[in-house]
Amino acid sequence: MDYTGAKTRQAILAATDPERRDDAQKRFNAAWDRINKASTKLDELLRLWLHQENRDRLVQIQQALPQIREAQQATINTANWGGRDGVIKGGNEYVDKVTPTPTARRAGFR
Repeated sequence: MDYTGAKTRQAILAATDPERRDDAQKRFNAAWDRINKASTKLDELLRLWLHQENRDRLVQIQQALPQIREAQQATINTANWGGRDGVIKGGNEYVDKVTPTPTARRAGFR
């Protein structure tokens, strides 16, 4: 998740340079592909976990992943719409809407 955040920020900052923007978007997509593969592997191991609370926590995290990706992609899209102002707006949206809140951290999300 930290890596997807870094790639999101990279894509936001690269929005005014098409070559760098495309590279950052590819890296962002690759980061999410890695998360999806890891999540699938965890699903395979889930039946072996002894504690129900750990199973429940994994399900909760997996349910949140699409929302997190969508929010990150939305900030990248915002940055892409309009030069310098778009980059600023995308960066602000990332901080305000995507960066985890203290409540989310207490729930086990980072």
